[in-house]
Amino acid sequence: MDRDKRDALGAIVDNFKSQQRQQVSLDELAVCAEDNRLDHGAIEALIDALEAVGITVGEADPPGPTQDEAQEILVKVLAAARSLKAELGRAPSTAEIAERLGLEATIIRRVLRFGATLT
Repeated sequence: MDRDKRDALGAIVDNFKSQQRQQVSLDELAVCAEDNRLDHGAIEALIDALEAVGITVGEADPPGPTQDEAQEILVKVLAAARSLKAELGRAPSTAEIAERLGLEATIIRRVLRFGATLT
């Protein structure tokens, strides 16, 4: 890899680090690759460099619920958690709550994080 490509990779990594990013989507990676005319090898090197500084490369989570939807789901999540705790004799897992409500576990986690901000 030539010096210009290495410099471009360093600038991309520094840019994401300066934004305090923990994750970069594949779409963002594709834009960087296109803007900097990176070949396959350079893209692999970029992914390695990002992961070396703790930035995960992968698909972004799907959009979450709106605030109003999150509040409605939170009420259901708490009710399901109480019910499951009584049935199981222990605190239920996120997956168990999700299964009970017919929702994805990622939605349950987002709603619980949302609920934590309310206190």
